Amino acid sequence: HTSIDLYAKEKTFVLKRGSEFNSMIPSTATSIVFTDETMPVSATLIDVDEDGDDGVIAWMDGTTMIVSTQIKDLKIQSNQNSNQMFYNKNNLKNVDLTLLDTQKVTNMESMFDDCSGLTALDLSPLDTQKVTSMDSMFYNCNKLTILDLSPLDTSNVTNMRDMFRRCKGLIGLDLSSLDTQNVTDMSYYDCSGLTVLDLAPLDTGKVTNMSYMFANCSGLTALDISHLKTNNVTNMSGMFYGCVNLINLNLSSIDTGNLQAAAGMF
Repeated sequence: HTSIDLYAKEKTFVLKRGSEFNSMIPSTATSIVFTDETMPVSATLIDVDEDGDDGVIAWMDGTTMIVSTQIKDLKIQSNQNSNQMFYNKNNLKNVDLTLLDTQKVTNMESMFDDCSGLTALDLSPLDTQKVTSMDSMFYNCNKLTILDLSPLDTSNVTNMRDMFRRCKGLIGLDLSSLDTQNVTDMSYYDCSGLTVLDLAPLDTGKVTNMSYMFANCSGLTALDISHLKTNNVTNMSGMFYGCVNLINLNLSSIDTGNLQAAAGMF
């Protein structure tokens, strides 16, 4: 019966969960490409498939890790839990997400966390409509100078804690495409390279945690916070910590009715 069940089972094309996939990435990899090409006979298979049926396989071509379904135009399904997928792989210079299908992913926590070798990142292939947490998603991606967030659907995201923390290479950050209506945690931007930050697009009506939100944003000389709704915020600790070049800050719009913690706010 076992063999019959095995052959009757339909092949799936789902990657291992993010942290497990991460452990399969060789330290020598400088590039990861998600594709549909066939593995050469001479290559050594890396088992990255969730249920071990070889629906998705990987191999190294020089310093490039190739991840493939080996079926033309068939995308690789990213695991519902894709947290830490590329975490701490600071040798990576390129990640090509073109044939990665993320439509079922709910967790992208620390997905590119500590990818300090990346100078560019094309997010346009990502389908993030079901994602609820982007906690630390780009933490310490400190060589990125531009990050186009417009492909991201953040309508179901509740957690944006540390999302851009220590992205000190960012000289601009356009937040206008972000739907933050369900976000409760916006703590820690920590982007020392930013000289301008337009907060007008942010809906912060449900945010309760703004601790260290602008901490160490030492490049900012001005910051208009008049658009921020803070009536539900309970924590503003360290909110402007290390903002050493802010010349003035108008707090008249800040509602502190529910505030419980404000230690080191300035």
